Amino acid sequence: MQLTFLGTRGEIPLCSYEHRRHSALLIETGNARIMIDCGTDWLDALDPIAPDVILLTHAHADHAAGLAQGAPCPVYATQETISRLSRFPVNDWRLLEHRHAVKLGKARFEAFPLQHSINAPAVGFRVSEAGQHVFYSPTSLPSAIRRMRSSASPSISATAPPRNAPCCASAAPC
Repeated sequence: MQLTFLGTRGEIPLCSYEHRRHSALLIETGNARIMIDCGTDWLDALDPIAPDVILLTHAHADHAAGLAQGAPCPVYATQETISRLSRFPVNDWRLLEHRHAVKLGKARFEAFPLQHSINAPAVGFRVSEAGQHVFYSPTSLPSAIRRMRSSASPSISATAPPRNAPCCASAAPC
């Protein structure tokens, strides 16, 4: 399982070398490319990433508005998120239920509810493959999830983009 952090910036206008794009994580497992979250910065920018599947943590713009013109692949989300994004022309919505694992590629993805927003309930994902577990959260973790996450054995390696890489959605380097 390979993890690549594509973006770590929230819904703020400021962009820096460390926080270039809205939150997004690419997980490559087997021959599958799974993208978690797709914020506004990713609108019209998914072709180079070529995700096979997109999973959404919640319906805030910095995590989902990159799908405002549709998606090139199936999109998994909770019923709350699908309802809030029903205006998006996504052709293949797939329902995620809390604590029910979905196998994508060689990994299993299990959604856990998080305390984040009344208007956009969020989930985090426990990703499991071959005895390895990683927990991804788009927000701070409540104590129950912290305890569950402590049983995971994260194996995350991320490389920062080159200093001359485009910053945010613009072509200007940071």
